[in-house]
Amino acid sequence: MKAEPKPNEVVIKYDTYQEFLQQGMLYFNKCQNHVDHLYFDNVMRKVTLKDFVNELPLKSLALKLREHSAYKADLKVFSKSQNCTLETLVIQNFRVVNAHSISNIVNLTSLTLVASRIQDFSFLKDLHLTELTIQLARFSMEEKRAVSQMQKLQRLSLNKCEFKEVHLLQSLTQLRDLSLVGNNLKNKDFMDVRFRLLQTLDVSCNKLTSLDHIPDLSDQLCQVNADSNRIGKLFYACGPQYSLEELDLSRNRLFDLSGLARLPFLKNLNVQRNALGEKRMQPIKQLELKTVNITRTQCTTVDFINSNQIQHLIYENSYYSSNLSSMFTWQNLRTFKSYYHYGHVRSKGLKNLDVVQFESKLIQTQVQVYSELVRAIKYHVNNVMRPYLLESMNFTLLTMKAQNGSRQRKLKNQLKYQEFNLSRIVNKLVNRNGQMRKYLKNLLERCLILGYE
Repeated sequence: MKAEPKPNEVVIKYDTYQEFLQQGMLYFNKCQNHVDHLYFDNVMRKVTLKDFVNELPLKSLALKLREHSAYKADLKVFSKSQNCTLETLVIQNFRVVNAHSISNIVNLTSLTLVASRIQDFSFLKDLHLTELTIQLARFSMEEKRAVSQMQKLQRLSLNKCEFKEVHLLQSLTQLRDLSLVGNNLKNKDFMDVRFRLLQTLDVSCNKLTSLDHIPDLSDQLCQVNADSNRIGKLFYACGPQYSLEELDLSRNRLFDLSGLARLPFLKNLNVQRNALGEKRMQPIKQLELKTVNITRTQCTTVDFINSNQIQHLIYENSYYSSNLSSMFTWQNLRTFKSYYHYGHVRSKGLKNLDVVQFESKLIQTQVQVYSELVRAIKYHVNNVMRPYLLESMNFTLLTMKAQNGSRQRKLKNQLKYQEFNLSRIVNKLVNRNGQMRKYLKNLLERCLILGYE
């Protein structure tokens, strides 16, 4: 979802950059109000800051490229002699030159540097920031200590920076939001670490094997994102109950959820892409959750969910035999998101339920899956299958792509034939390619929709 433009914001994109260069400061005359925010969105050109920084009383400046580049952003324009009004500076995928000049921006409160290739971060100790985001960088121990001396920081993101000295950040007494994504952190890195006001923690893409030591970081901690780690069991050591309200454990190796008993205040839980069946999900029934995400698990029912408070259910599993009958009695359910059970839920005529799935999107998803199936067959089984089978698959794909929104009803009537045709093709694969057969059948299963029974 795209963010709405800020008031008094000017966005310069690739197609308008040439006009900006030709007109210079006259480019801003068409703005009804004075310009506070200037955003260069993927212009893929060299941007000369001195042309406008000294002329405009900017509050925020953003230079963003979507990919790494050799373009430079020279910050020497921010000299001590200039009365710079910037409060927010964002530089993404530019090579920053004269980074130490950032310390001359006396009003700066928010700084974001992504893939900036800065060699020396010692200037950070001279800044009075409340928000700092640095991604894809390397710090010396002296520079890490400089970060720990920024006493006014409330939000700190050090992502993919190999920052493992979490204990150094304890001195940040105002810190409320901490992100340490992709730093190869282990549980021992959080031992005996305490924060006074920390409320939100993101430790995605690390090497955690449990949540031990994580809830102990702060009495105020209410939200933890531990996506893409190696967590098998929530807690291995005994301990007290915690006040966590939101927990993301997606893409882990969960096999035991009994530790949820120590999280009685949990409201939002995400366990998608874990090999969890109904039996291992039973501890969830003891919690009064409002939002549950069980996408790509091994569950075929939702009976293990406590229906007292549940309002939002995300269940994008492709099991054709899923039993959702218990869900139809949930009084507080407001949102049900599923690609594969839309027709079945709609047929029940549930009141007050916003089914986050539309037919056109459903058909589009099917076409993409069929296209993926065609590419897989061509790549893996070229010269094995008969030529007419590949031609049949191409014809199937072209037939589906030709259908627009006004002809979806006709497409639905053809689906069973298409599925039968695909099943016949998959079964003709040679027996020695058993792994490929299993992959293709899983793709085919994703094409089936419960509502067409």
